[in-house]
Amino acid sequence: MGKTMTFTIRQLGSHRELYRMRDLISGDKRIKAIRETFGQYYSVPDRDDLPEWTLLTIDVRVRNESDLKKFMQEAGSRLADIYGAAALAELDFEVL
Repeated sequence: MGKTMTFTIRQLGSHRELYRMRDLISGDKRIKAIRETFGQYYSVPDRDDLPEWTLLTIDVRVRNESDLKKFMQEAGSRLADIYGAAALAELDFEVL
């Protein structure tokens, strides 16, 4: 069924919604891999301001980019249906 394409989901600060999303999609047979990266942004020299971020990089087996975007939209809709629109608003999606 097509090729493997990759997208990311990022959340600043808390990672609760990100992990909820991971749990929602991890059982999908199209998912080939989910990798987690985390860190902090250093926005000032004295390191007082350190917003944390968590990133999931997800490889999905799809036919094309349109199918990938559809998968991302459906995953977001499922999260919003269960936890509310505010949970979805905490996440940033990006196709790589």
